[in-house]
Amino acid sequence: MKRLLPVFFATILVFMFSGTTVSAGILEVCPSGGGCTYEYTGGGAVNAIQTAIDAATDGDTVYIHNGTYASPEIDMTSSHVGITIEGESSSGTILNESYFRIGSATYGASSNITVKNLKILNSYDVNNGIEIVNSTGVDLLGLVVDGSGGEGFKITGSATVDILNCLITNGHSTGIRVNGAAAEVVIYNTDISDNTYQGILVEDTGGLGITNARIGLNGTVGLQVNQGSAVVIRNTNIYGNGTYGISLSSVSVLTNDYNNVYGNVSGGYTGTIGAGTHSIAVDPDLGAGGIPNCTSGLINTGDPTITDLDSTISDIGLYGGPYAVLSSESFLCMAGLFCYVTDAFHECIQCLSDTDCPETYICNLDTNSCESTVVDTGDDDGDDSTVDDQDDTEEDDGNLPQTAMYKEDPLFYTILCISMILAGYLFYAQRKYGGSSQK
Repeated sequence: MKRLLPVFFATILVFMFSGTTVSAGILEVCPSGGGCTYEYTGGGAVNAIQTAIDAATDGDTVYIHNGTYASPEIDMTSSHVGITIEGESSSGTILNESYFRIGSATYGASSNITVKNLKILNSYDVNNGIEIVNSTGVDLLGLVVDGSGGEGFKITGSATVDILNCLITNGHSTGIRVNGAAAEVVIYNTDISDNTYQGILVEDTGGLGITNARIGLNGTVGLQVNQGSAVVIRNTNIYGNGTYGISLSSVSVLTNDYNNVYGNVSGGYTGTIGAGTHSIAVDPDLGAGGIPNCTSGLINTGDPTITDLDSTISDIGLYGGPYAVLSSESFLCMAGLFCYVTDAFHECIQCLSDTDCPETYICNLDTNSCESTVVDTGDDDGDDSTVDDQDDTEEDDGNLPQTAMYKEDPLFYTILCISMILAGYLFYAQRKYGGSSQK
């Protein structure tokens, strides 16, 4: 297990900083009519992908352009060393109903093989997505294995395999199967879901490490380990499986903590394993594509020695840790909001600064919401985008006599009425009696 860790991290550095080209040779494969050296015109054992692999030497890359490649049979033996098989994209480079094996008991083991960015779809009959036999230094990166007839990945013998950012789903058997006292497998940020039987079945292993995985909704046990020298399970979300979340026995050294094991039909744990000290059991609160909602209890509850891309404490599950394909800003919120994550809390907000808001709006840092800076002038002439609270008469009160203080005063109206009556009477008396005295 200790041997795998430095090898894995060295692999990650190569994966992160490498593009679609390498300093050695590139052998291009494309669909028929694509103009490549190796044009794919048919499947079977003799096909353009296998022909390119056979022509490759240590350090070469077989680069497969987007397209659907029907029924290819790919067999890598002891004659294949240090070769990268790279698809243009894991959504567009499709090996349909394929047979894919790296190493065999008959033809010898391969070594230092990288396979990345492929979609292995509906491997026919009982074939596995990829079978790896006794081969060492195998890296499986960014692969989608969908609908395999057998296991998604079958790893046997003395094989050593690193698995990163892969999806193994809808298989008709087990997602990943490991069987070999000397087999060592490391799994990071990989989704093993919706397979007919176990998500991961380990019959024997020299070392198994699972970090920031999602093992969910499989037909039987999420993770079953029958025997092993060393097993590490951390930051992994294991939920909704058909029987138990984790079944474990006959493991000499076990590290099991900071996991979420929830909603498995028969219970969370069985055998010689229980919940880790810091493990939790909460509804993972996932949205589309298994992406956590911003309210998910998986956020910031992982191993504090591991950090996310945003340097906060690792989240539990597929989207936590430094190798996650999504940052916390991608966690799901309602339209117009984004997920703000710190080590203390996580919530959906509108803004963190004025630049997050539309023009003429500023960010209120007390509420993290955008507020308008436009002041209501009371004009109705179209120059003001705000809504007037009163009509024009009341808005123009500043240009009128200040009568509002009297208009609802009953004493004022009483005095006014009496004054008008007296004034009328005096006017009448003056007209009638004042003229008589002059005669």
